[in-house]
Parts: sequence; C-alpha cells; structure tokens
Amino acid sequence: MKKVFLKIILPMLIICGAILSIGVSCGPGTAPTPVGCDSTATRFMALYNAHPFTSVYSMDLQVFEYTFTSSVAGDICAIGYQGHPNLVSTNAYKIEIIDATNSVVKSTGTYTFPSGNRGYKNLGATVPIAANTPYIIRRTVVNNLVSIGNVITYSKNVGPVLPLINGTLTITATKAYDFYSGSQTSVMVNTILPLIDFVIN
Repeated sequence: MKKVFLKIILPMLIICGAILSIGVSCGPGTAPTPVGCDSTATRFMALYNAHPFTSVYSMDLQVFEYTFTSSVAGDICAIGYQGHPNLVSTNAYKIEIIDATNSVVKSTGTYTFPSGNRGYKNLGATVPIAANTPYIIRRTVVNNLVSIGNVITYSKNVGPVLPLINGTLTITATKAYDFYSGSQTSVMVNTILPLIDFVIN
C-alpha cells in the first residue's frame, strides 16, 4: 500500500495541486484589467455643457486653444472634435497637448474628423498629466483648402467669466487667432471656448 501511495497517488496529488494552483493564479479576474478610453461622458463635455452659454458654429480662426488644470492626475488617451464638412477627407487638424509651465509639447498629431458628429482619435501613447498643472489643448487647421470659411468650429462665448470650473476640471484661459503669416493676428483672448474634447483615464 505504501508503494502504491508513493508511486501513484502522491504524484497524482502533486500534479492536481499544480494544475489547481496554475488555474487559480491565471484565472479570470486576477490579471490587471486595462483601463478603456471611454468618450461617452468626458470631464470636458460635462464642464462645457454645465455653463449656460450658447454653443455656436462660427468663428473662422485658424487656431483655437484653451488652458486647463485637473485637480487629479490622469492620462489623456483621446481627442474629440467635429470637423468641417469640406475637410473630412484630409488630415486638416493638428492637435497638440502642451505643458503650459515649460511649453513642452506632450503630444502632437494631424487628424481627420467627421463633420456630422464629434469623432474621437486615440493618441496611441497616453499623455500623463499631473494634478494642478496647466496644460494647453490646441487645434490648428493646417489645410483649409484655400477657404477661410473651412476653419470654423463649435464654441461658446465665455466672456469675462473665467475660470470655468466643473468637478475636477478648470478652464483657466482661452485663445483664438490666425497664424497664416507666421505671427499671431486677429487674436481673441479669454472670449471663445472651443469644443475640443479630451478623454482622461
């Protein structure tokens, strides 16, 4: 009986124990779940919609930007924007995320966006942001197909009421201008908040 236990039962118990151990350690729910890039209810859209200004589709300026801070750290994983109907088939929109404290560009890319709704582009590598640090989201039309009318965007006239605060997000400054000649012209400061959404994980 002792030989049977040592030769047959003990090895089977060891094998079963190993299988059970591997199964438990690799089973569902034990591995870290990657965080998705969910654009359904972003912090920026909550802020944009919370303030009682009318969103209008106008203002034909080449560059729109705003500066924001977040009271909590996170990672920007996507940008959301609604393009002009004439620009949907070309990479017309350069989107930049800039650290406003040192002017370091954290992310830049040129994208197409749909015109019938707000579309989202994953950034690939997420952009980490630190709490209570100012960052700039900038949209520049790099190809307007020789028509200034193609650069218009959705925005709200926020006038002199900055900062805009909602939850953990604060808009501290806005700017819109043309840059065709290599220098800023038609500059509007702290008047227009463009609808350039971003997703924070």
